[in-house]
Amino acid sequence: MPLDVQQLSQYQTPQTPAPAPISPPPRHRWGFLAGFFVLALAISAGVYFFLLEKYQVSEIIPTYTPREIDPTAGWKTYTNAQYGFEISLPSSYTVSEVSPQPRQSGIYLVPLQSGEMVEYRTTVKPLLSIDAQPGDNSYVIPMAVFNANQYRFIAVSAGIEYGYNSVTKKWWQNNGNGQKEVTPEIVEINGWVGYKFSDGDAGTTLQAIAIPHGKFIFELTFISGGDDSQLIPSIDQILSTFKFTDATAGWKTHANAAFHFEFEYPQTWRVDDILEINRCCMDVYNSTNPFQGDSLKQNVMKAQFQDYHVPPSASESSFVSYWVSESKKSEMGPSLSLDSTVNLHTRDGTKIFKFVGVPGGIAYTYVIPQTADYSQVVNILVWHPDPLLETLLSTFKFTK
Repeated sequence: MPLDVQQLSQYQTPQTPAPAPISPPPRHRWGFLAGFFVLALAISAGVYFFLLEKYQVSEIIPTYTPREIDPTAGWKTYTNAQYGFEISLPSSYTVSEVSPQPRQSGIYLVPLQSGEMVEYRTTVKPLLSIDAQPGDNSYVIPMAVFNANQYRFIAVSAGIEYGYNSVTKKWWQNNGNGQKEVTPEIVEINGWVGYKFSDGDAGTTLQAIAIPHGKFIFELTFISGGDDSQLIPSIDQILSTFKFTDATAGWKTHANAAFHFEFEYPQTWRVDDILEINRCCMDVYNSTNPFQGDSLKQNVMKAQFQDYHVPPSASESSFVSYWVSESKKSEMGPSLSLDSTVNLHTRDGTKIFKFVGVPGGIAYTYVIPQTADYSQVVNILVWHPDPLLETLLSTFKFTK
């Protein structure tokens, strides 16, 4: 049935009245918001600059530090246990001990005579001489050890004589007007103090370094320049490797009360001491267990200490001659001669006479005079010598 207009109106969606227009906020609100924003910005800026000034934050710029290269890396080291020092040189160098000869140039020793000058030609032999050479043998670096106990140390440069008096511990120079105390150029490296002297001629420079240490003076001589001699590497690089060593650190000390002497020895060695008046002997072995059954183990070193009273000698040479003649009567055989003796020294400067023995028998005999007239000595017979034995002997000293 068709709907009339009234019925149809019942199904129509009611019309929503249009919203009333929104009025903009008053102008005084915009002014308030803008003022608040400006105030907040000003406070923030003030806090920022306050903190910046208070803490002074600086920019961190990374830096590059190059790694230092050791110019002596890879060098080989020469060590001398007897005199307690070491030095390194490039691997191309050869280092050899040579027969000590009196020095005629550079640095040397002369007899110490109070109150008078001694001609520098009257020199003495060093205790130890070493030559270091590069592979092409273009030059030599001589090194030497002197006993400075009874001598004065001399260096001649440009006609001026320099000296070191081991008694007064003073350096002096003499340019023809008498001795005057001086302080030469000082070199300090690795805990030691050395003294440098320079000389030269025809474009060649000689620099000699004297290093007093204990009872000894150590000398290193460098020659550079000229047509056929150019020192490479530098002197400073070589000197930086020269060190004194304590080869006996941790060693034990043995003392003999009957004959008033003592020495140091390695902890792994053994000392059997029954040496007394009219009784032999004291034996030192380089092993704490030197025996196999009743026999000495093969290649174990035995050093036998004995005490001897012999006729007095007026001089060192006559004492050596006497000892050589007497040794021919002993088990050492007739092979000893004056040419087969090499002198050693203890730390306190006491001289030790070393005699070469018979192959297959006693290898060496060491004789240490206890009295000035050579009438009482300590005699040491050695079988199968150990390299550390002479280091042991360097610590030997009489205690009375």
